[in-house]
Amino acid sequence: MPTGSAKKVFDCLARLHLPYQRNAVGTVSANFAPRRALLNSATCSLSGFASPSPVVQGRGFLLSSLLPRPPYDREPRTPLRQSRVLIVDDNCFVRQALTEIFKREADFDVCGEACNGQEALRVAQLLSPDLIVLDLAMPVMNGLDAARILKRLMPAVALIMYSGIGDKFVEQQARFIGIAALISKGEAPGTLVGQARSLLSRSRGKGDPDRN
Repeated sequence: MPTGSAKKVFDCLARLHLPYQRNAVGTVSANFAPRRALLNSATCSLSGFASPSPVVQGRGFLLSSLLPRPPYDREPRTPLRQSRVLIVDDNCFVRQALTEIFKREADFDVCGEACNGQEALRVAQLLSPDLIVLDLAMPVMNGLDAARILKRLMPAVALIMYSGIGDKFVEQQARFIGIAALISKGEAPGTLVGQARSLLSRSRGKGDPDRN
C-alpha cells in the first residue's frame, strides 16, 4: 500500500477517474473545477519524480520511466603501490633498456638514472628510491664502492647488482656489503623484474614503512 505523500497522490488520481454526472450540463461544469484542482495537486506532488516534460493542459502529465535511485557510495579503491627504481649504469643503452622494462610493469616507477656510482649517491639522496639497480664496472666509482656508501646512508633501500661480470669474489663482496641480489646481464629481463618484485615484497613484509 502507498504511504505518505505517495498515498495522497494516488488518492487524488483515483478521485479524478470518478464518473461524471451526466444529468445536466450545469452539473458537469460544476464538477470540472474540483477535478482540475485535484489534477494540479497530483501534478505538484509528483514533481519530485515526474518527467521534465511540460504538463499539457487538459492532457495530464508524463511520468519518467526511470525510477529514482538512492545515492549509493562506491567503495574506495586502494591505489596501486608503485616501487620507485633508480637505474645506475655507465652504458646509456642499458639504462634505456632497463627503464623501458620497468616502465612496462604497473607496480614500478623509474624515478631516475645515474651513469656512475658517485652520481648514484647524489641522485639517490634526492629521489629516495625503494630499489637501486647497480652495474659493477663503472668509471669514477664502481658499483661495489657505491653500494657500500649507500647502505650506510640509506640502509632500508634495496640494492640489486646487475652486471656482466660475475665471480665468487664479487659475489662474496656484494653479500658482505648488503647487496640483496646479483643478476647477470645475460639472463632474461624478466628475471631482474621478478627478483626486484620479490625482494621488495619481502622488505615490506618485515615492516619497512611505505614511501610515496
